[in-house]
Amino acid sequence: MKPVYIELETHRGRTLKRRVHWWKVLLGAFAAGARRVPSGPVNYRSLSLSDAGLEYESLSKQRFSMEWRAIESLVFCRQQAAFPDLDGPYLETMWRISRRGGDGTFEVMDEDSNRAHLVSAFCECLPGFDLTAAERAFRSGHEGKWLCFERASSGEARPAIPP
Repeated sequence: MKPVYIELETHRGRTLKRRVHWWKVLLGAFAAGARRVPSGPVNYRSLSLSDAGLEYESLSKQRFSMEWRAIESLVFCRQQAAFPDLDGPYLETMWRISRRGGDGTFEVMDEDSNRAHLVSAFCECLPGFDLTAAERAFRSGHEGKWLCFERASSGEARPAIPP
């Protein structure tokens, strides 16, 4: 097998040419691939937003879809995770969506990769969505619940629920 050479530049600007074993190159390529940030969601399988509503599938393969007009209330929650991480307990964030008529409450896990799209859809499709309460919730590092939307006869959102 042909030897592999790499060039390294030192902090003094010198270039060094070093011979590297082929298995070290493979190991390095594997390690670089293993550290990649996942491109898809981590805490759920899929989330689809449209003008009509949203569709969500959790990791447990529970699916639900809801039209925007069927949403009764929307609460941003930060609470202790159900299971500890390798580094210990942590707070996880989610949106609790209540369906009109008391047909159930659904949890949509919040991730940095989907937050901007989700909040944008809430602002556009839910008149009365309280963006200020949502931003306050995002900045808070404590456990709590923030009411960001509630369908009422006046169409206005109520103030946030204190933590």
